[in-house]
Amino acid sequence: MLAVVSILSGAKIATALLVLAIPAADFVYTFVRRISKGQSPVLGDRGHLHHRLLNLGWSHQQISLFYILGSAMLGATALLASTEVKILVAILAGAAFLGFILWVSKASLRAN
Repeated sequence: MLAVVSILSGAKIATALLVLAIPAADFVYTFVRRISKGQSPVLGDRGHLHHRLLNLGWSHQQISLFYILGSAMLGATALLASTEVKILVAILAGAAFLGFILWVSKASLRAN
């Protein structure tokens, strides 16, 4: 899907960043969290967004649907938006998803 969306639209890098905003925000958060705790950034743990959502009671299907619909909406935006708008939307979407991840992280810690 990413390859097709990138081919159909201009600004290939902005399109890829927009479609991958959810997993990219999760990666950035996880990387920084591990470094700040003095852990290796490449060793696995259960701190990724999907694990936190599971801790909150979301099902695997709900989590998959969240990722699919979020990426599809951002992909549609990438097809319809100009290059400048894509970059702005990518920044705003990344910030929004980082905020969502922080909220989910705090909520999942309280749930356990």
